Amino acid sequence: MRQLARQIIDFTRHGKRRRPSILVDTEVAVRNRWLVLCAGTFLMAILGALYSWSVVGDALAAGLKWSHTQATQAFAWAVFFVGVGALVGGRWQDRAGPRVVALTGVVLWGMANVLAGVGTSSLGALWLYSTYGVIGGFGVGLGYTSTVAIAIKWFPDRPGLAGGIVAMGFGVGSIVYNLALGIVLPVLASLAGHRAGNPPQEQARAALAALMYSGAVFVVLGLVCACFLKKAPAPVASASRSVLRSTSFTTAEMLRTPQFFLLWSMFFANICGGMLVIANAVPIIEELTHVGAPLAAKAYAAAALANAFGRCFWGAVSDRIGHNRTYAALFGIQAATFIAMSSIHNVQWLAVGVAIILLCFGGGFGVMPSFNTRYFGTAHMGSNYGVLLTAWGCAGLAAPLLAARIADTAGSFAHALTSTGLLLVTALMLPALSRAPRRRDIATFDLDRYV
Repeated sequence: MRQLARQIIDFTRHGKRRRPSILVDTEVAVRNRWLVLCAGTFLMAILGALYSWSVVGDALAAGLKWSHTQATQAFAWAVFFVGVGALVGGRWQDRAGPRVVALTGVVLWGMANVLAGVGTSSLGALWLYSTYGVIGGFGVGLGYTSTVAIAIKWFPDRPGLAGGIVAMGFGVGSIVYNLALGIVLPVLASLAGHRAGNPPQEQARAALAALMYSGAVFVVLGLVCACFLKKAPAPVASASRSVLRSTSFTTAEMLRTPQFFLLWSMFFANICGGMLVIANAVPIIEELTHVGAPLAAKAYAAAALANAFGRCFWGAVSDRIGHNRTYAALFGIQAATFIAMSSIHNVQWLAVGVAIILLCFGGGFGVMPSFNTRYFGTAHMGSNYGVLLTAWGCAGLAAPLLAARIADTAGSFAHALTSTGLLLVTALMLPALSRAPRRRDIATFDLDRYV
């Protein structure tokens, strides 16, 4: 009777029976969450231009006479500081909300591109590492973690899909930026040709000019997108089929569980493979197929579609078959592909191999946000996922530099591809060892004073 009376009151007030929502009891909030998701996806596309470094770095290496290691260091340091920015931004957005964190991140990312484009030709590689690597990477980390965290909180009923969609934006951004560079770089190179005496120098000047102009565009578009980000209303009710845990772990509690280190290791291993390819894709394709840089860049741009698609695809798959099985599939597919790629010398088939690697690499980013919330809840999602994203920074620093060093020493990327495949074979055991944590899994030592 009491429930019937409540429904009658609702009907007289609102003109219709109030329908239950998985988020809150308002239609406005349900509509708002899709606006937030779209804005977050566009913001991620702006940050995703980071993954186009292979095109820029190859031009700088040729024009400035840098080694593979020197050209790759800017990207490697940028990805490392993505992890640092995610660590800071995760805790910050839990307290201040996603908007201010995303605004700060996108401004830092844009200004880093401008500064790198203006000063690298005269101040050298250290300036590039400090601006694009340190400042830019830190900004990307701030924007990334705030966007992913808020998407998961707005969609507790579809965490894998929501995390996959916003992560897909990061991959789409690299594709769009690759295509834009393909149009803009020849124009800028022709303008630079009036001041430089050889084509490699023209390409380097064009790449730096592209960074400068791109940074200004990133700031303007990013500020618009960040303004639409907002906190999910509380309390957030879980859907009846939701797999998210009802209890949430603080960051200190999460760090005292063995499950965190298993998830971190899975994330690290999956990222290593993708980072190796993303940072060195153009020179790898050039070396193994003996094609020119323009054709290699086009092949990589086509394969980069898989990075974007994989984030959404594997995120949805994980909602169906579970996170552990999904990560096991990612490792197995990548291991076989890396080992096979070292002996492929046809540009079309090598592009297919790169696409498969990027499909799984992107899938790891699409799955891990909901994997994290499945284990540790949503209450501290920003901080918890920010700590987990340090795996991205560590892998981004280690894998590209190691691959470039092997190429400089051995004269070939083939050995690096085979070694990465063997690493992923050993990683297959990690999903089998992992299970959802319980309170008794928390170690007895206290990390609260450090976190």
